[in-house]
Formats: sequence, structure tokens, C-alpha cells
Amino acid sequence: MITIIQRILVISVVTLLASLGAVAQVRIQDSTYTNLKGAFDAINAGKFYGNIEILIDSSFTQPEKAILMASGVGSSAYTSVTIYPTAPVAITCNFASPMMEFRDADNVTIDGRVNKTGTTQQLTLENTNAAANSALIWANKVTSGGNGPRNNTFQYLNIIGGSPTVTSTYGIITGGSASLTTAANGVNNLKILNNNFKRCGTAIRIYATNTSRNDSLNISNNTFGNNGTMGDGHYYAIYLYGTDNAVIIGNEIKINSTTILYAIYNYYGYTSKIIDNTISCSSTSTLYGIYNYYAHQSITKNNRIINNIASSIYGIYSYFSQLPVCDGNIINDNIATSIFYGCYCANGNDATIMNGEIINNAAAASTAYGVYISSHPNASISNVTIKNIEGFNAACGVYVYGYTTT
Repeated sequence: MITIIQRILVISVVTLLASLGAVAQVRIQDSTYTNLKGAFDAINAGKFYGNIEILIDSSFTQPEKAILMASGVGSSAYTSVTIYPTAPVAITCNFASPMMEFRDADNVTIDGRVNKTGTTQQLTLENTNAAANSALIWANKVTSGGNGPRNNTFQYLNIIGGSPTVTSTYGIITGGSASLTTAANGVNNLKILNNNFKRCGTAIRIYATNTSRNDSLNISNNTFGNNGTMGDGHYYAIYLYGTDNAVIIGNEIKINSTTILYAIYNYYGYTSKIIDNTISCSSTSTLYGIYNYYAHQSITKNNRIINNIASSIYGIYSYFSQLPVCDGNIINDNIATSIFYGCYCANGNDATIMNGEIINNAAAASTAYGVYISSHPNASISNVTIKNIEGFNAACGVYVYGYTTT
């Protein structure tokens, strides 16, 4: 009888230990949790403080949204929170909402490298829901009394959304806490670096207002569109509204799309720097390579807008922008089935377009323009090589309408 009882006890203990091992995917110090919500809830309750590390040991399905509050809200008292995997892992969910929410939370880092070392993206975040408002990461400013999430970094992640054509499916999104489409400023010093984005209608959306703007955003060395794989693209790869001093450098945007496509959309972004990005896309609708609207004193430099195919193509689009600079951009080998503009500049004033190339571009059913200037006084064009421009109706190297251009 004793032997039977002992065996039952041993089997029970082994079963319990195996069960615990199967569900303990997330660790903070000596505490384990089954998912990120449990870890975030513990931080919000003040169980941990100071510089906190959340370790992800194995893959799991997130059962509900994980929300991290700002330090000082309730019992929370942390200096920073760093999340990283200890092995290649994936976190999945199926939410018509974000997987993670950071409410005014500062100094948060999600680093997808194993043990924060190397250069490989080993943490995958995937939301399979194709409905509006699905997302992976939402950093927001609390509507009443918040100062905005600041000094946060999201890097070395594989970010997979639910739909490439529903614009309100997001990878990383910022704004106000009332809803995903609420504008809010205070999202300052945000870094989005070295990530792979695919299958998000809007991969990155940073949303403030034209009068109360965010400051000092860095979006660098990310890839979008899974190298042009159909079904993995975006409507917007990078969408900014109301951000000053943005730095957008070294991103590779290769998207195959059946919708209108904005590779880089910069609206009400002052003194932004858009440098050394590569854009090679295909769309059955209109393609905007770099879209600058009320982007005063912006610098668009050394970008490569090459091998794009679309109905209408605007390589670099500048509208109502004051003192924009386009320097050293390569806009080559693009084919539009309708109209083509290499560099389009309308309204605003004092654009400087210099250096670079606009070569081997065609408009199969309309006019092709190398540089197009309309109602934009004091524009300057110099040292731009424009050749082999073909249009169905006409082709024009430099077109100027209204005001003085040199």
C-alpha cells in the first residue's frame, strides 16, 4: 500500500513540475509568468522596482492585451523596463486591439536579440487579426494628465500584422490613449531600429497634431514588405504626422501592393532628415516614394528610389513645404503605367534640388517629368543628371510653372 502511494506521489510531483515548466515562459528575477500580461501586472502592482528585466524563455500565445502603466501610477516604481528573449521565440495573438500597450511608460526597451547581443532578430511578435485596430505595440499618452511615453526603444523585432491592405492594422503605433486614432504629442525620443515589418496596413504610425508635435524620432535600418512578397506589404510603411526632428535613415522598403502606397509619409514634420533609404516597390495604384507635406526645412538626401512599378509614380513629393532640400537622390529605372514625376514640388517656397540622378524613367500612358515645379517661388535646381525620360504624351526634364526658378 505504501509503495502504491509513493508511486502516486512521485507521478504527481513529476506531472506538476512538467506542467510548471510548460507554462513558465516569462521571468522577472525569480518569479515566472505564463505571458507578458502577468509580468506587466506584477510591475504595475509594485512587486519589482528599479531597472527591471523581463526575460522571455519560450514561445507562447498572449491571451489578452498586456498593459504597462507609467512609473508612479498606482504602486509601480521602476526606472526602466527591458524585455528580451533568451532563445529564438514568438509571441502570437489574435486581437482586434494591440498585443501590448504602454501608457505614458518611459524608458522601455524591447530588444529582440537573444540576451541582447548580436544583430539577428530572434523575437517575433504576430497579431493574426485582420480587423481594424489590431496592432502589436501601442505607446500612448494618457488623455488626462499624461506627459507622453518617452525614451523608448523597439529594436531587432520581427513584427507581423493581420492585413497588408487594411490601413488600420498596425505594427507600432503612438498617439492618445482614448483610441488608436487619437492624436497626442509627447512621444519624444522614440527609437525604432533594425526591425522587420510585414503584413501591416500601416507598419509604423506616429500621430500627433500640426500644432502640438512629437520630437526627436529615430526610425533607422528597418525593412518593410518582406522583400516585395505579395501579401506581406503595407499601405503605409512609415506614417508620421506632427513630428519635429525626425531621423529616418537606412530603411529598406520593398513592397508589392494592390493599393495606393506611401513608402515614407511625413506630414507636418519640421526639420526632418530622410536619408539613405531604398524604395523599390510595385503597386497597381499610385506610389509615393517620399511624401513631404508641410515638412518645413526637411532634408531628403541620398535616397534610392529605383525599380518601382505603379500606375502613377511620385518619387519625391513636396507640397506646401518651406525651404525643403533634396540632395543627391537617385530616382532611376521606374515605370509608371500612367504619369511619372521624379521630383514633384508644388506650393511652399525656396526648395533646393541638387545633385543626384533621374535616369531611365517612363510613363506609359501619360507625361513623364524629371523635376516638376509649380507655384513654388525661389526654387533652385543644380547638378541633377536627368536623361532617358520617356512619356506617352510628352517627356520633360524640368517643368516650371509660375514664379522664379533658377
